[in-house]
Amino acid sequence: MSEDQPGGGNDGEENPQGNLSEATRRSVWFFLGVGAAGSAILVDIAAIATAFSGSQEFLNDAAPVAFLALMLAVIGYFLGARMLAVGAVVFTVIALAVAATIMQWL
Repeated sequence: MSEDQPGGGNDGEENPQGNLSEATRRSVWFFLGVGAAGSAILVDIAAIATAFSGSQEFLNDAAPVAFLALMLAVIGYFLGARMLAVGAVVFTVIALAVAATIMQWL
């Protein structure tokens, strides 16, 4: 009998339910990451729409909206949706620049 295997189990046996649980857990975290990164992109789209409307409130809300979108993208990155989250960060920076430019022209 092995010291680290109680009951004489061999190294080749694995618990299939344990692996399923780990795979399910990773899938749930990835799903939440995709949701967070996708929400960041939606927040950016809302910011651009607000800028197109010519709303004066956007000037006061530009920094908090960008911060919220960046935090959602970073959370998405750490939850496993790495490529989408990096795209969300890039989209956030571009959206903030485009929205600011639109506000200057209107």
